[in-house]
Amino acid sequence: MPIGATANQERRRKIDDIGRALKVLLGQPNANAAELASKYVDLKEMKFIDSGQEFHERRHEFQGMLPFRFFPNGLIKFGGTGVIFQVENVYDSHVKYGIKLARPSFLDSPAKDYELFTQSRTEFLNHAGLLHNNVVRIIGTTASALIENTPGKLTHYHPIMMEWIDTPTPLWPAPGSADTELGVLLEPEVCHGETKVYTRVQA
Repeated sequence: MPIGATANQERRRKIDDIGRALKVLLGQPNANAAELASKYVDLKEMKFIDSGQEFHERRHEFQGMLPFRFFPNGLIKFGGTGVIFQVENVYDSHVKYGIKLARPSFLDSPAKDYELFTQSRTEFLNHAGLLHNNVVRIIGTTASALIENTPGKLTHYHPIMMEWIDTPTPLWPAPGSADTELGVLLEPEVCHGETKVYTRVQA
């Protein structure tokens, strides 16, 4: 939770972040973020609702990542500066991935969250070189930026596709923070075709 934010403010911020991230992933840069979030997501349980075959059978392809689709009950997780959507392989629904984007609200005012970012960076550096239960494989990232169109501003995103882990172990809770899912924090330099390890991010 950002410093000084109330629980209700953080909830509204998360809902807005979900909608804005979906605008980018669905290729609807001019859509209303709140409407997208309420249309496709159970905002209490933070998971995708059954929105019909047209939505869930739609194939999403970005150069640099494997084709994927959203599915009913797919989870949505937050961790500091990141939001992750659970998606599935278009050829095998048993294979799940996480699509991670930087939280749009963080990109709006990065100075506001500097303390949390510093804590997250320290945690990442302390654990990145270790072999433990919080290591996940990076599958790819978009070759070119995805664009969100907001009044007077274009925001650029490079989503990352990574292995989805059902039962990751939190490394540490951020002091004074309601979020303990702090693996999704830094976007490493990931080139097309390369495989790198990244601290696990789902919980």
